Amino acid sequence: MRITAVINDPYGESSPRKRSGWLRVREMAERGERGVAIMRWPNALSPVHELRYPEIDYLRRHGCQLRFSWAPLAAMAGGGATR
Repeated sequence: MRITAVINDPYGESSPRKRSGWLRVREMAERGERGVAIMRWPNALSPVHELRYPEIDYLRRHGCQLRFSWAPLAAMAGGGATR
């Protein structure tokens, strides 16, 4: 795996669709530019799981996995966890 882009997505808004950084991730997935997106832990996407899971599914439908770099989650999925 190689890092091809670093996107800043400042936290503060719980809805990922209202954050410019997350919208950029979605756009890259739509264009097929990314197969994997990595973030620290699920709450970085949204502390509200009802807002989190539709975004994970959206990426998946566009061929992009969401993985987490936090060690306990990464270990659960052999290098990256989804959901």
